[in-house]
Amino acid sequence: MLGLKEARLALSGAEAEAERLRIAISIAVVDASGQPIVLVRMDGAIPATAELALGKAFSAVFWQRPTSDLAVLAKDRPAFFDALMATARRPLVPSAGGLPIEQDGTLVGGIGVSGARSPEEDVICAQAGLLAAGLSPI
Repeated sequence: MLGLKEARLALSGAEAEAERLRIAISIAVVDASGQPIVLVRMDGAIPATAELALGKAFSAVFWQRPTSDLAVLAKDRPAFFDALMATARRPLVPSAGGLPIEQDGTLVGGIGVSGARSPEEDVICAQAGLLAAGLSPI
Protein backbone atom coordinates (compact mmCIF):
# COMPACT_ATOMS: atom_id res chain seq x y z
CA MET A 1 0.00 0.00 0.00
CA LEU A 2 1.18 3.50 -0.80
CA GLY A 3 0.76 5.60 2.32
CA LEU A 4 1.21 9.20 3.31
CA LYS A 5 4.78 8.60 4.46
CA GLU A 6 5.91 7.26 1.06
CA ALA A 7 3.92 9.92 -0.78
CA ARG A 8 5.62 12.68 1.22
CA LEU A 9 9.05 11.16 0.56
CA ALA A 10 8.29 11.04 -3.18
CA LEU A 11 7.08 14.63 -3.10
CA SER A 12 10.23 15.74 -1.27
CA GLY A 13 12.50 13.92 -3.72
CA ALA A 14 10.78 15.47 -6.74
CA GLU A 15 10.89 18.90 -5.11
CA ALA A 16 14.60 18.55 -4.33
CA GLU A 17 15.32 17.66 -7.95
CA ALA A 18 13.30 20.65 -9.15
CA GLU A 19 15.30 22.90 -6.83
CA ARG A 20 18.53 21.42 -8.20
CA LEU A 21 17.30 22.15 -11.73
CA ARG A 22 16.15 25.64 -10.62
CA ILE A 23 12.57 25.13 -11.72
CA ALA A 24 9.18 25.51 -10.02
CA ILE A 25 6.82 22.56 -10.48
CA SER A 26 3.71 20.95 -9.10
CA ILE A 27 3.84 17.38 -7.81
CA ALA A 28 0.96 15.00 -7.14
CA VAL A 29 0.94 11.50 -5.71
CA VAL A 30 -2.22 9.42 -5.91
CA ASP A 31 -3.19 5.99 -4.60
CA ALA A 32 -4.09 2.96 -6.71
CA SER A 33 -7.63 4.25 -7.19
CA GLY A 34 -6.35 7.60 -8.45
CA GLN A 35 -7.33 9.53 -5.32
CA PRO A 36 -4.86 12.24 -4.21
CA ILE A 37 -2.56 11.58 -1.26
CA VAL A 38 -0.42 14.71 -1.63
CA LEU A 39 -0.37 17.66 -4.00
CA VAL A 40 1.96 20.64 -3.86
CA ARG A 41 2.61 23.62 -6.09
CA MET A 42 6.04 25.07 -5.48
CA ASP A 43 6.43 28.83 -5.10
CA GLY A 44 6.54 30.30 -8.58
CA ALA A 45 4.87 27.38 -10.35
CA ILE A 46 2.07 28.34 -12.72
CA PRO A 47 -1.33 27.62 -11.07
CA ALA A 48 -2.48 25.30 -13.89
CA THR A 49 0.43 22.96 -13.20
CA ALA A 50 -1.25 21.69 -10.03
CA GLU A 51 -4.24 20.30 -11.95
CA LEU A 52 -1.96 18.97 -14.67
CA ALA A 53 0.25 17.16 -12.13
CA LEU A 54 -2.84 15.61 -10.54
CA GLY A 55 -4.14 14.66 -13.97
CA LYS A 56 -0.84 13.04 -14.91
CA ALA A 57 -0.72 11.03 -11.69
CA PHE A 58 -4.32 9.87 -12.22
CA SER A 59 -3.65 9.10 -15.89
CA ALA A 60 -0.62 6.96 -15.00
CA VAL A 61 -2.76 4.89 -12.62
CA PHE A 62 -5.76 4.67 -14.94
CA TRP A 63 -3.65 3.59 -17.96
CA GLN A 64 -1.09 1.72 -15.80
CA ARG A 65 1.71 3.07 -17.95
CA PRO A 66 3.76 6.26 -18.13
CA THR A 67 1.77 9.19 -19.47
CA SER A 68 4.27 9.54 -22.31
CA ASP A 69 2.63 6.36 -23.68
CA LEU A 70 -0.72 8.18 -23.63
CA ALA A 71 0.81 10.97 -25.73
CA VAL A 72 1.78 8.43 -28.38
CA LEU A 73 -1.67 6.84 -28.21
CA ALA A 74 -3.41 10.21 -28.57
CA LYS A 75 -1.34 10.95 -31.66
CA ASP A 76 -1.42 7.51 -33.32
CA ARG A 77 -4.93 6.36 -32.37
CA PRO A 78 -7.01 9.47 -31.63
CA ALA A 79 -10.38 7.69 -31.80
CA PHE A 80 -9.25 5.09 -29.26
CA PHE A 81 -7.76 7.80 -27.04
CA ASP A 82 -11.05 9.72 -27.17
CA ALA A 83 -12.92 6.55 -26.14
CA LEU A 84 -10.47 5.98 -23.31
CA MET A 85 -10.88 9.61 -22.21
CA ALA A 86 -14.65 9.16 -22.14
CA THR A 87 -14.34 6.25 -19.69
CA ALA A 88 -12.15 8.10 -17.18
CA ARG A 89 -13.72 10.00 -14.28
CA ARG A 90 -11.30 12.89 -14.76
CA PRO A 91 -9.46 14.14 -17.86
CA LEU A 92 -6.42 12.14 -18.93
CA VAL A 93 -3.23 14.08 -19.59
CA PRO A 94 -1.32 12.72 -22.59
CA SER A 95 2.04 14.29 -21.76
CA ALA A 96 5.21 12.97 -20.15
CA GLY A 97 5.57 13.42 -16.39
CA GLY A 98 3.19 10.83 -14.97
CA LEU A 99 4.47 7.46 -13.76
CA PRO A 100 2.58 4.52 -12.26
CA ILE A 101 4.09 3.22 -9.02
CA GLU A 102 4.49 -0.40 -8.02
CA GLN A 103 5.46 -2.25 -4.89
CA ASP A 104 6.18 -5.98 -5.04
CA GLY A 105 4.77 -6.19 -8.57
CA THR A 106 1.46 -4.50 -7.67
CA LEU A 107 0.19 -1.11 -8.84
CA VAL A 108 -0.07 1.07 -5.72
CA GLY A 109 -0.34 4.58 -7.12
CA GLY A 110 1.04 7.21 -9.43
CA ILE A 111 3.14 10.34 -9.40
CA GLY A 112 2.62 13.32 -11.67
CA VAL A 113 4.85 16.33 -12.25
CA SER A 114 4.10 19.42 -14.30
CA GLY A 115 5.70 22.81 -14.82
CA ALA A 116 9.28 22.03 -15.81
CA ARG A 117 10.88 23.54 -18.90
CA SER A 118 10.31 20.30 -20.82
CA PRO A 119 8.40 17.04 -20.51
CA GLU A 120 11.75 15.29 -20.00
CA GLU A 121 12.43 17.41 -16.91
CA ASP A 122 8.97 16.54 -15.58
CA VAL A 123 9.94 12.86 -15.89
CA ILE A 124 13.34 13.43 -14.27
CA CYS A 125 11.66 15.04 -11.26
CA ALA A 126 9.04 12.27 -11.02
CA GLN A 127 11.76 9.61 -11.17
CA ALA A 128 13.77 11.43 -8.49
CA GLY A 129 10.68 11.40 -6.29
CA LEU A 130 10.23 7.67 -6.67
CA LEU A 131 13.91 7.02 -6.03
CA ALA A 132 13.82 9.14 -2.84
CA ALA A 133 10.85 7.14 -1.56
CA GLY A 134 12.31 3.75 -2.49
CA LEU A 135 9.49 3.18 -4.98
CA SER A 136 9.55 1.84 -8.54
CA PRO A 137 7.75 2.93 -11.67
CA ILE A 138 5.97 0.21 -13.61
